[in-house]
Amino acid sequence: MYYTHHFASQETLDRAHSWLLELGFPPSSIEVHALGIPRISVAVEPARFSEVELLISAVERSDPRGWPGLWDVAHQVQVSPPLVEAADVSRPRTSATTAIGWHPVDAPSAAAPDREAVSEAMVRKWGWA
Repeated sequence: MYYTHHFASQETLDRAHSWLLELGFPPSSIEVHALGIPRISVAVEPARFSEVELLISAVERSDPRGWPGLWDVAHQVQVSPPLVEAADVSRPRTSATTAIGWHPVDAPSAAAPDREAVSEAMVRKWGWA
């Protein structure tokens, strides 16, 4: 299972990456993308998914710019599909099926059993209470 998140700043991405390493996620399971809008992808076991989600949310709340805004996304290089020649248009089109993942946007805090582990790691490193 993969968890992917876009950040408003490179500093927040770096902070999230260091916290994931601090919590014991192997470096090989974390992909950091700094080109364009900073983003992170984490290969995670389903049992630890809520831990990653809670950590990223906590780090994101400390970013003064917040989530990437409309103008951040608008300034990205737009990738367009290649031009289709007129001869190709006459063929019938088929659509491929794709699996779609879903999770609730606002999961209740009781649904995050790893909250204590994240809180303890923050207290150890920063003294947060």
